[in-house]
Amino acid sequence: MQSEHDIMVHGIPNVPDANAILRQELDVHKNKLGPIKWLRMGPNRGFHKTNYAFLRYEDASVHEEAVTFLNRVGIPRTNIWFEINPRPTTTDHHRQEESVTPRVSRLIDELREEKRKLEQKTKELEQQRREADAAKQQASNARSELTENRRLMSDLHDRVNQLEVSKHQLQAQLNNSRDLVRDLLAEQEPRTWTPQSRRPLNLSGPSTTTNEFVSVQLLARPTTHKNHRFSGGPCPVCLEHFENCPSIVSTQCGHLLCENCMFSYVRNSDRDVRERCPVCRAQLASNYYTRAIYN
Repeated sequence: MQSEHDIMVHGIPNVPDANAILRQELDVHKNKLGPIKWLRMGPNRGFHKTNYAFLRYEDASVHEEAVTFLNRVGIPRTNIWFEINPRPTTTDHHRQEESVTPRVSRLIDELREEKRKLEQKTKELEQQRREADAAKQQASNARSELTENRRLMSDLHDRVNQLEVSKHQLQAQLNNSRDLVRDLLAEQEPRTWTPQSRRPLNLSGPSTTTNEFVSVQLLARPTTHKNHRFSGGPCPVCLEHFENCPSIVSTQCGHLLCENCMFSYVRNSDRDVRERCPVCRAQLASNYYTRAIYN
């Protein structure tokens, strides 16, 4: 495209519709200078009070005359002035091309370098941030695992303590039972083993598995008054300590139970069940059990 030297307009007030207002002022001289081909404003620089523009008439040969005439008559109420653009412009230009001084060029290069460094630094910081987030997540996971391990260790410690307590309790119960059985076997005095006074006993023959068992309806009900001072136990049926039971009974096989449990066992069980020990299933004597008095 062939380039031409256009008219450059300076000092245009930077107001809305500046292009249309300037065109109206220039069209006043249309009969002398001819029609305007185009009028292009520079970029809207809001921080400046004035702007510039490029002006081209249909007849480019009148440009020098137009510059002289327009500078002489002026634009009312403005400081607008005109000159021939020293650099050729084309119809698609909307701002003048100006050469950049070496200092400005150097500053631009320095700014570009700074921008590149900032971008590189930003990438490095972003990478460091991601690594820090990953390390933070790992630390959080490690803390969670440590907390869980501590909880498991605490639960295990509590469980060990419970088992230790249970072990001591069972050992104490076993020792008490052994002591009771030993004392009962060693003592032959009537006060040690006392048959129930109201329970009919069949003592006519030896106690064997063929003995005729006493009718369950004839069993004396358990006493409600405590008749012993035994502190062993617990009862293998109700798991109550013997010190809390009013009365204790012994089976022929040597197992101790509270009388309430044994009475209910005999009264409420089938025959083939009640004739055997509820602990070891050994054959019971014909009177099922004997009340023990341990003073």
